[in-house]
Amino acid sequence: MKSIITLIIFILASNQIGISQWEDRSISTSDPVQSVDFWNEDLGFVIVADKIYKTTDGAENWEVSYDHPTSLLLRDITFVEEEVLIAVGFDFNMNSNIVLKSTDLGENWNLVSSISNFILNSLFFTSSTTGFVCGSSGMLYKTVDAGSSWNQIVTDTGLTLNSVHFVNDSVGVIVGGQPLNSIILKTINGGDEWNPIEPPTNDYLQSVYFVTEQTGYAVGWNGVIIKTEDCGSTWNVQNPVEMVGNIKVFFTDELTGYVAGGQMDVTSIQKTIDAGETWEDISPEYSIGLMDLYFPSFDIGYVVGIGGLVLKTENGGVILSTSNLKSNESVSLYPNPAWNQVYVEVENEKKIQKIEIYDHKGQLIKTNSMNISSFNLDVSNLQSGIYYLNILSSNDSTLKQLVVK
Repeated sequence: MKSIITLIIFILASNQIGISQWEDRSISTSDPVQSVDFWNEDLGFVIVADKIYKTTDGAENWEVSYDHPTSLLLRDITFVEEEVLIAVGFDFNMNSNIVLKSTDLGENWNLVSSISNFILNSLFFTSSTTGFVCGSSGMLYKTVDAGSSWNQIVTDTGLTLNSVHFVNDSVGVIVGGQPLNSIILKTINGGDEWNPIEPPTNDYLQSVYFVTEQTGYAVGWNGVIIKTEDCGSTWNVQNPVEMVGNIKVFFTDELTGYVAGGQMDVTSIQKTIDAGETWEDISPEYSIGLMDLYFPSFDIGYVVGIGGLVLKTENGGVILSTSNLKSNESVSLYPNPAWNQVYVEVENEKKIQKIEIYDHKGQLIKTNSMNISSFNLDVSNLQSGIYYLNILSSNDSTLKQLVVK
């Protein structure tokens, strides 16, 4: 009887555990991490002031890939091909922007171009040879030789261009503006000509991302979110998120997306699983502003920010709070308590994509990936105690408590 009472008390106490879903993979520097890009779940790069860092093990370790000898502020980096990368920055000694290129996965970097004396903000490549970079004062440049040379494209605006995204080789969208003034530009001929699109808001737009050729999102100051469903020709204001500061948007599928930002001392991440109809705050317990985010796969993602901050999630950033375990009748878990195996099943024709097992301290101890509606989970190697199963389907997650005898 005493052991049963103790177990009940332990379960009640355990229900107050919060399981953090963002792991700290930061770089030892006081400078902000401006941009992040990954080729796959393990291979990625970030830029920090005058340095480029590389990881080959999913941000477990970082090594310096490039260290500029003079005063340089790097702004953006992107993969062109698996071993080819382009980075842009502003060299204060030269008083001009520079373009860096590596063709050997960051082992060597070469200065391939000096474009102008305007700040460049965003890179996007539509192929291994064709790419674009936009920046302040309406500056826009195009390359057709993988970044070796750049030609200016006239945009007929003096406003800052913050983000560029193409849906195919021909159609692309740029967003930007200035405080209390937004701008949207669209091309349908491969970036040679750009036409203004009427924005539905005056908020300063910071980032644009297309999920499909028709559906795209742009975000800006004061947490504004706008959405297009006709390839950027018209835009509608969505429900805003509670966010200020640098704001970036990224979607992993047509339903699931993220917005990251915050001020100097505010870390803010919002997530949607219903195509932007609603957003949930999944911010970790940090007080550092975020600059960029990238998800190389559906579940695994990275956010970066001030003071060398790099945070990683392996389950889509969902913060599991055991104080409100979901009572989801469409998810079955039995027997519970379990000894050797536990049977997990979801109904309504859904399929389990992943099961994560956490111990009573909130530490992730095991992950199983799959694509089936039922699964026999081996728990024979787990010690007796309380565990939490996070059961992820294509557009939902359910947290269940499991007792192992």
